[in-house]
Amino acid sequence: MVVPLLLLLFQATLSGHNSASVANVHARAQDTSRTFAERRQAYEQLLQHGRANASLYADYVSLLLANRAYEPALSWSEKGLATSPSDGTLRLRKGIALHALGRPAESVRTLEGLPALSEARFYMGLNYRILRDHASAQRCLAEAWELGFRDPYALYALIEEDHALGDKAAGLRHFQAFATKFPDSPWLHVLYANAYFLKDREEDARKEYLEALRKDPQLPGVNFRLGYVIYRNGEYPLAAEYFSKELALNLPIRTRVCSWERPFGSKDAARRQPATCGGQLRWMRDRNSRTGP
Repeated sequence: MVVPLLLLLFQATLSGHNSASVANVHARAQDTSRTFAERRQAYEQLLQHGRANASLYADYVSLLLANRAYEPALSWSEKGLATSPSDGTLRLRKGIALHALGRPAESVRTLEGLPALSEARFYMGLNYRILRDHASAQRCLAEAWELGFRDPYALYALIEEDHALGDKAAGLRHFQAFATKFPDSPWLHVLYANAYFLKDREEDARKEYLEALRKDPQLPGVNFRLGYVIYRNGEYPLAAEYFSKELALNLPIRTRVCSWERPFGSKDAARRQPATCGGQLRWMRDRNSRTGP
């Protein structure tokens, strides 16, 4: 009787020690003061040793997305969905990862069917923008706004879709909402700059783009737009600097795709230009090699 009793006591002690160890690892994973690498190691230690659940997977994928580790985010979201296929949060995170990796059609398929979540509608709208489905983009971004997604970029993107569709009433309504809700947002300067460009007031557009970048140097697409305005003025080395800055940001696909059609749709020459920063740099170099500066 003594030996089994000692064995039970030992097992209880060991179990308590393991529980404490797991709790410590979990605390390390959620400790925002730790480095990304430390937190990542802790999450994977938990997930690879039988402590996995949908919530833990979702938390880890969120950390990966926040640190722009998009391929691992997609991989771990798929692992989580293999064990919890109906989990809406993991499907949302997978859709975001696919969007960031430049796979908009797959992202749309992943996000379709989710409940009316504002974040899901936002990313569906961004995906449709990349796919040039302006009507669907406008619908999804408007739904995101109505569902409470109060992000200035979301409203900015919606205004661009209003413009692409020629929906002046919606564009004016959304612009007024933007000016009211986000009067200090750098995106307001981008909206002004786009409008100035369409009116052939390129010097004013240049000033507004510069002011937007002064407020936030990492605004998606703005270095590219400014670079194009400068390029049209014949300042080729400076234009190349801004195109290169855009490429160096290493942001998700929605920040790298820079369409001429949305902000500059009324300019025939603009429509003939490549739609990405890399494409514009190559086009500029090819042109200069043929014609000289």
